[in-house]
Amino acid sequence: IEGIVWEGNAQTFEMTFVSPQVREVLGFSPDEYLNKPFFWENHIHPDDRQKSVNYCRTQTRLCKNYSFDYRMIRADGSIVWIKDVVSIISEDGKPKWLRGIMVDITETKRLADLERLEKEVLELNSQKCVPVEKVLLEYAKGIQNIFPDMICSVLRISNNRMYNWASSSLPRAYEDSIEGRPIGENTGSCGVAAYLKESVIVSDIATDPRWGVFKHLALDHGLKACWSEPVMLSNGTVIATVGIYYN
Repeated sequence: IEGIVWEGNAQTFEMTFVSPQVREVLGFSPDEYLNKPFFWENHIHPDDRQKSVNYCRTQTRLCKNYSFDYRMIRADGSIVWIKDVVSIISEDGKPKWLRGIMVDITETKRLADLERLEKEVLELNSQKCVPVEKVLLEYAKGIQNIFPDMICSVLRISNNRMYNWASSSLPRAYEDSIEGRPIGENTGSCGVAAYLKESVIVSDIATDPRWGVFKHLALDHGLKACWSEPVMLSNGTVIATVGIYYN
């Protein structure tokens, strides 16, 4: 089964069994999961924790089988979406055991979120009174909500120079430092992408020569990696770059 099978006490909510798939899905061993008090609650994403715990306890008291979605924090700190399908085993009309399966639905959630974002952006773009800067900003913010580790930025390219177009999270000082700088070789991920008209992936800004003298501009603000994609017209003219930064 591609999921974590588990069992717990319906009165104390202590886990009594968890299957080995917990290693693959969450990165923890079964012993870690079982032997640490309140492990499940403590590893639910803070934004989902109270709601998920309350829902679980309420449905258990009502002796109703249930399923619900929430985010958990893996051993490496990343976030995974879980669908938890729970059955309640009762004795004498009272809940005694909880048995369920936790399935990783992260990719399904992301695809649904991306489709929703695409629809929202297209609808916003169809309104003539909305400036392109607002459309791009909503797009950048939407991407970051789906992928929290990303910092999304769109640069406008004009006369072979870079200008900030939309960014919701980049430090203002960093944006100011690259404003109006020329594209070319060794000018950072976006500058090189616009110059070469191809994707540029830099996993370590500190050591990659393509960042050249630009690297201190990013490193000073905790930006450690960046990949960039050029946006081109049908005639090959680069009009923008989409840059994704990581800390």
